Amino acid sequence: TMQRAIEDAGLQTEAAVTSTHVIDPPATEPRAARRQILLFAGSGAIVAGALAVGTILLRTLTSDRLRRRRDVAAALGVPVRVGVGPVRARGATGRGWAAVTTRVARLLRGHPVRWTERRRHRNLEALVSALESALPSRLTSPGTRRGQDANRVGRKSGPTTLGLAAIDRADTGAIVLRALGERLAGLGVPVLLLDLSSEGALAGHWAGLSEPRDPEQPVRTFRPEGDPTLAPGPRRSPRRPAPDPEELGELATAWEDAAVVLALVEVDPGMDLDVLRTWVNRVVPFVSAGRASQELLSTIAVLLEQSGLEVPFALLEGVDRSDQSLGQPLTPTEERDELGAVESR
Repeated sequence: TMQRAIEDAGLQTEAAVTSTHVIDPPATEPRAARRQILLFAGSGAIVAGALAVGTILLRTLTSDRLRRRRDVAAALGVPVRVGVGPVRARGATGRGWAAVTTRVARLLRGHPVRWTERRRHRNLEALVSALESALPSRLTSPGTRRGQDANRVGRKSGPTTLGLAAIDRADTGAIVLRALGERLAGLGVPVLLLDLSSEGALAGHWAGLSEPRDPEQPVRTFRPEGDPTLAPGPRRSPRRPAPDPEELGELATAWEDAAVVLALVEVDPGMDLDVLRTWVNRVVPFVSAGRASQELLSTIAVLLEQSGLEVPFALLEGVDRSDQSLGQPLTPTEERDELGAVESR
């Protein structure tokens, strides 16, 4: 019986093997190339996004750069008159992600381009109006417009001088200062622009006195030769006498003909601010959000105070929309309360 069972099992196995036929030879199944590319691209985008967000959060948490209006006002000790978003020249696309988005928007010819340009134009107008408020009102009042001899207003003590101290963003400060000069020139006020920046953001890399581009807007630009931080100006300071007109050359005539002198300056802890007093007597700090530390701004505030330069207020550019703080320095009571809160934590 067992022998027959063994023979039956063998016959069944041979029959099953004999009746089996291989249709296709075995082979590995290839994956879809498009699916693989999408998978790799999605994984790379997730990893890159996580790294970018982590880097931004790490730099934000560990950085000592000031971004809020209140922090900048507390570091400088003067109020922030205006704090607006980014400001760039017309036609400029900037750098980084902002440049990519701007180019894409311009390519699409859509609403974001017009909306972004209008917003940046409003930001520039707000900064120019705030900087104009640092000048005497008699220069911009209706009585000193065209035909009212505006270039002789307040000329007994020389032209009115005002410096814009751009901290780490001289190119943006040049945009604001030139816009103010063109606005005053449109009112018939002769304006002289001084480029005292190290890189020549206002006048370029040449030195000397330029001629007005538009005869109806008498705006001239001057840049000293050599290092602008070491070149004395025509004004007298406590430690420097006024230079002779022959030493100044063509600058003496331009200085005498101007009713307003606007200077683009760069203030750093290592410069001699007494030289700056030979050019201007009033300075408005121009800060870009996230570009300067509290220690740098506090040092600049002390140097400006010790030099005797008047600092009426400050301007802030590049503020984020989430900043809802007031650009006013802390009072002594608020400083004690904040210090107590920090110590308790």
